[in-house]
Amino acid sequence: MIGRRMNRRTMLGGLLAGALGSLMTGPTARGDQSGPRKRFVVWFTPNGTIESAFRPTGGERDFTLGPILEPLAPLRDHLLLFGPSGAADSDFRKERGLSIRVSEDGPSGGHGCSKLLTGRLPALYEGNEMASGPSVDQVIAAAVGKDDYLPSLELGVRSGAPSSRDHLLYAGAGQPVPPESNPSAAFDRAFAGLATVDPDAERRKNRRREVLRFAREEAKRLAPGLGGADRQRLDAHEAALADLAARLDARVACAPPALLHASPGDWEEGWDSYDKMPDVGRAQMDILATALGCGITHVGSLQWTAAAANARHPFVDAPEWHHELSHHVLREGDLSVDPDVTRKVIDVNRWYASQLAYFLGRLKEMPERDGSSVLDHTVVLWCNEMSDGFYHTHQNMPFLLAGSAGGHFRTGRYLTFENRAHNDLLTSLCQAMGLSLDKFGDPSFCDGALPGLV
Repeated sequence: MIGRRMNRRTMLGGLLAGALGSLMTGPTARGDQSGPRKRFVVWFTPNGTIESAFRPTGGERDFTLGPILEPLAPLRDHLLLFGPSGAADSDFRKERGLSIRVSEDGPSGGHGCSKLLTGRLPALYEGNEMASGPSVDQVIAAAVGKDDYLPSLELGVRSGAPSSRDHLLYAGAGQPVPPESNPSAAFDRAFAGLATVDPDAERRKNRRREVLRFAREEAKRLAPGLGGADRQRLDAHEAALADLAARLDARVACAPPALLHASPGDWEEGWDSYDKMPDVGRAQMDILATALGCGITHVGSLQWTAAAANARHPFVDAPEWHHELSHHVLREGDLSVDPDVTRKVIDVNRWYASQLAYFLGRLKEMPERDGSSVLDHTVVLWCNEMSDGFYHTHQNMPFLLAGSAGGHFRTGRYLTFENRAHNDLLTSLCQAMGLSLDKFGDPSFCDGALPGLV
């Protein structure tokens, strides 16, 4: 009896080992993991905001979105919002909330982006002022994307940097990572070779299916003659085999985005005009969402224009330069002296919020193999190079997180902080993506991850 039981155990072990070995030999499709992987996205818009229209009102869970963020209302439960504790303060230069503070002088100011995602003061490199360390997206990509087809994917919409200090992303000190703003070039980078079928890969996939089918049939044949412990072991093996079979067949829709795929000639000339920003943005969002959903990359960014950008937004009845508009929202106790300018700045930022809502919706409609969505395993950081366009302040920055990073963050909340450095938020993002970092950026200006996010 003991011999028979040992023989069966050996056979069961061999069944699972054989199925696993056959399934895992040779190159595997990107995304075949034991569980859904996390994704991280940087979402950048420029020229500050209008606090009274951006900040929610109410408490941690019963908050109401302001006019700028209203397009995100259907995704409210996926958001994590930040604001200053205490009553509103008319001094826009006072440090409160989450601030960019990377020197003893306190919060900095101006349009430069070098501190935003690096958490460090800039320095001169070959006569140009640039970041003195890597940005958070590139640190995360180096850790989680090293085995991906693309460790990270950087896209933009009219995102050329006017000066060296306005670069947003950095691989290291003095090493900017420029985004690709041409949808045709972005498409080629992300999907080159995706449409080709590898016959050898197809044969391997079919062979793995046959091995799994045989192993599951053998497991069922053995089941009636097994005792309690062996039956439990067999059930566990059967569940593992079923999961492997499901993962082999599961595929997110990885067809290249139709907008580009149908008419690539549309992007050969004239694509960089202001009136095409909605079309270019939609194409870039589709490219990034598909690349994330297919496992081509797990770290990405979408940079809408650039720091101090003078883009026009005629499609929301704001044809003036965005930078100039932001400079003319002169406030008296957070009230503009020019209601028409205020409306235009709000409408521009509201339009950016609607684009984020579209992007999040694309991620939400993409299924994972466990029944969840790609959005469930993603966190998006919406950031800006400053908080207020008139005062050029870095106090009370308009940060927003969308997505829980696989349940790491408790979303659907509005949190307030009296005075914390934004490096603490960057640390929280690294930890959400599985990095064992206690501090990010300049450690002198970082207290660790923000409390209350998880």
